[in-house]
Amino acid sequence: MPEIPVFRIHSERMQKDKFVAIAEHLGLRGEPMATEEALFLQSKQSALAYALPGSRFAGLLFFGDQSQGIAEPVERALSANNAEAWTNEFLRRFHLGARESEDSQVRVSFTMRAIRTDAATEQGEGGKEVRRSPVKTDVMADLRVNDRPVTGPRAKLRLTFKNPQAPVWMHRGLWERLEVFETRRMLTENEVYRRVSDRISPRGSARKSWSMLHVRLAYFAGEFNGGPDLLLPFYFAEVEFRDPKDGARTRQGPRQLLQIPACL
Repeated sequence: MPEIPVFRIHSERMQKDKFVAIAEHLGLRGEPMATEEALFLQSKQSALAYALPGSRFAGLLFFGDQSQGIAEPVERALSANNAEAWTNEFLRRFHLGARESEDSQVRVSFTMRAIRTDAATEQGEGGKEVRRSPVKTDVMADLRVNDRPVTGPRAKLRLTFKNPQAPVWMHRGLWERLEVFETRRMLTENEVYRRVSDRISPRGSARKSWSMLHVRLAYFAGEFNGGPDLLLPFYFAEVEFRDPKDGARTRQGPRQLLQIPACL
């Protein structure tokens, strides 16, 4: 039977001086509040928070700046290359990037990409002229462990830039290190299909009018609920429903993404 490793997550207990340095780099000044679960600093227009180990979102660094609306056009947007360079330097300076493991059983890869978004505004008589205005530049990261994608709020990096100085929004959810907790037997394709069917069966007639379009295997870094803090694998199954009376199947039915545990 195929097996898959389950990983244990270790989050950083960030020191207050490091948190203050990050805040200053983002334009925040002041004395942070500290609790057993988080560090927090707020000004009139922006806020920075870090969730400490033991809290539900341990390892999450979140920043928001309300001085500018996310969808508000700007005179000049940061280029994709410069946004990516700012992010790389920020992660390097404060040791916030994805870290390689000393364990040969744990392989972590981290790929970053940046996308600039423009708005199209109709102008002139009858709206015949269209003016493009820069809006924002987003930096996102794709994280993989042992060549499998990792998703979830605690395995995410995304920043939104409106100006060259600093992002106006940031969600950084990464761990300090991973270690193999144990290996578990993976579900077979038939077992996955059966579990999807069991999930749908209480919906009555819908059970006879659905099809599984595709299934993706990924690790999901969800919130911490006590006990060992584990990074677990899941199957993400996309299911399409249709009206049983629609025999010709000429139109696409509603779809739903179901999350099924990938191991016993």
